[in-house]
Amino acid sequence: MRILCTLVVLLASVAWAQPNSAKTMTSGKALSPKAFLDKASEVNRSEIQLGELAQKNASNSLVKQDGQRMITDHTRLEDQVKALASKMDVTLPSTLSAQDREDYRALSPKTGAAFDRSYVEAMVAGHKAVIAEFEREINTTTNADIKTLAQDALPTLQEHLHIWESAAKQLGYPITSTTGGMH
Repeated sequence: MRILCTLVVLLASVAWAQPNSAKTMTSGKALSPKAFLDKASEVNRSEIQLGELAQKNASNSLVKQDGQRMITDHTRLEDQVKALASKMDVTLPSTLSAQDREDYRALSPKTGAAFDRSYVEAMVAGHKAVIAEFEREINTTTNADIKTLAQDALPTLQEHLHIWESAAKQLGYPITSTTGGMH
């Protein structure tokens, strides 16, 4: 159980709360446009990779279906991030962060029901945290393009949270009401 809780916390902190970041979104201040785009891209690429892992390791058809939805939607969101980065002449990272790679390695050996539960719980926690941080960015950024990107992505992220909370309920997994760190 302790390992599962640790995994959920790790996955919930993917990309946003990296310890070496000069400023994390949890500071209450807007990130620079480049930092926000970098973090949003990291979240999207991580969600895509974890969704692909769900296609291989999940045993429940609902978890696989919802994992596919993460691939589809986060690919679309990543295309939007890339377009804005190009417009702003921002070069996005080409690899996942060390934390994202570590989180993937922690989840990838799991299969079947153990994977399903860990993945669903991580998606609930992660999406709660991402939503909070996108809302914070919307309320604090002075960059109109970043604000629009975050506003446009927010309904999709909120829908994802609803999807994962519904999946957790259907599968009998307890979900917590706290948002914790950042996805």
